[in-house]
Parts: sequence; C-alpha cells; structure tokens
Amino acid sequence: MLLRQAVLDVGIDRDPVAEIDQAVAIIAHVYGRNGAAPQDSHTPRRIHMRENC
Repeated sequence: MLLRQAVLDVGIDRDPVAEIDQAVAIIAHVYGRNGAAPQDSHTPRRIHMRENC
C-alpha cells in the first residue's frame, strides 16, 4: 500500500523463517545431528517496487 501511494520507493523483503531453518540445519550438521550438509546457505531477498506491486 505504501509503495502504491508513493510513500516508499522500494521495499526489501527477507524470509526470516527460511533463515532460521537454514541456521538450525547448519548447526545440526556441525554437531552431527543431520547427515547432509545444507546445499545452499543463501536466503532469498525480494525487492518490491511500485512497478511490480
């Protein structure tokens, strides 16, 4: 709504749930609780602009 009203120019959206899941998987792997290492430690970020909202 703030993007459409031109109050904000850009909104950056993170995914904290995915970040927590990845952190727990990495810690579990380090302590031998999880057999496989996580494939990717990158968490996606989404950029929202007026043009794509």
